[in-house]
Amino acid sequence: MTTSVLFGRFGAWDKLVASIIDTNIYKYSCEDFSSADFDAADCIVPLRWEEYAPLRQRPDLAHKFIVPDAAVVALCHDKLALNRALLGSHFAGLIPKLRGPESLELPFVIKPRRGAAGQGCLAIQTAAGRDTHAALLTREDMFAQDYVPGAVEYGMNLLMVDGRVEYEWTHAFHMGGEFVMRGQDSQPQRIDLGIQASPAIVALFTALLLWLGYQGIAAMNYKLVDGRVWLMEVNPRPGFTLFRDINRYLPIYRNALARRRAAA
Repeated sequence: MTTSVLFGRFGAWDKLVASIIDTNIYKYSCEDFSSADFDAADCIVPLRWEEYAPLRQRPDLAHKFIVPDAAVVALCHDKLALNRALLGSHFAGLIPKLRGPESLELPFVIKPRRGAAGQGCLAIQTAAGRDTHAALLTREDMFAQDYVPGAVEYGMNLLMVDGRVEYEWTHAFHMGGEFVMRGQDSQPQRIDLGIQASPAIVALFTALLLWLGYQGIAAMNYKLVDGRVWLMEVNPRPGFTLFRDINRYLPIYRNALARRRAAA
């Protein structure tokens, strides 16, 4: 008996997952959640934070999906607001120093408050670059932060359900050089999928998501410098590479839903 899985739309996800998902177990589709038939699916897997709102309008189908609270999503989506919140907590040591126009020590990064896939991020290395781009920091939608060194970035997918981690999958993105930032214009030279993450880092990010009250899957982006963890982003959605591990993820996700349904 096959399980009907409804995915959201996320780039080329539908084409990529087609060659990986076990079609003996899963019948799937990738649809626009504004018009999708949620009732027909056995299991619903949102892929973008924008897809949470239509699901929240169907509490009668909450046994089919897990989504984070709207306020938590809004906080994570606003990178500056999240950084400020964490700087006021016992997670402050994870956050690279925020910079204002009067304290732009090189090197630093200019980021959009809201965005995805590294779009709009600039690594500023020189005084000339600082002078050229300083005007960006007069905008409410941009902010500056210390640059964290290293040509390797890490991404950790964590599924949080009712206060515990159900799933973890971590990757190393090798960018090939310093100041090459992962994003739409700079793709990794190599990706090491499914690396063994430090249990201490898993525990650290689990505690952070618990502090946020996060439910569902989140993609944590971070760097390591001499063993110290620096948090880049908390994305309130799965990382795109989840499609490569979809046959392991779906049973875990469905079992968590079944446990929730049994406890209701």
